[in-house]
Amino acid sequence: NEVDYREKATEIPVTVYHFLYLENEVCDEIICNSIKQVREEFDYLKQNNYFTINTKEMEYFINGKINLGKNSILITIDDGARATNFLPVLDEYKINATLFLISSWYKISDFDSNYLELASHTNNLHTPGVCSGGQGSPLKCMNKEEALKDLELSRKTLNDTEAFCFPFYEFNDYGINAVKEAGFKMAFIGGMKKAAPGVDLYKIPRIS
Repeated sequence: NEVDYREKATEIPVTVYHFLYLENEVCDEIICNSIKQVREEFDYLKQNNYFTINTKEMEYFINGKINLGKNSILITIDDGARATNFLPVLDEYKINATLFLISSWYKISDFDSNYLELASHTNNLHTPGVCSGGQGSPLKCMNKEEALKDLELSRKTLNDTEAFCFPFYEFNDYGINAVKEAGFKMAFIGGMKKAAPGVDLYKIPRIS
């Protein structure tokens, strides 16, 4: 299909993957993505000439600093479990993605790819039941000094990334302020809608 790259995007989808299961493997998680599903979706992106962007390009798009083509998309992966299964598929399709990694849980060197950007999903704060409401993300209420220590360590471990994803998509003003203070310039949540210019950079919506 021919695409007119001069046609500008007015909003961009940010999609979310979690655990990628290969053929003949059984999913034992709540959120699963099969290799068949991922290949079908990547085939669609390639056939329709989608441009897969990174988080910095998304930041510039939201701030109105750059224009992007209508068929632009930001693909994200959460946590790190089974994320190495994505690497050969990204390489094969030459599709870019961003992995929001819980940096103390997995080896950074395992995710080396020209097509994978690493960003923060905290260093070790992906723990439910700590604060009240929802799944109880620690970032909503924990000691500020301890929160900053974790967030700053995650940034340092991940080559000073400026992109962050809230655990369980849960956030409040307290957590957002901690993320800002730690040096992150943008943060992603849920929301099931596309991201448009002018959206709050610390509440960028994603579609799971």
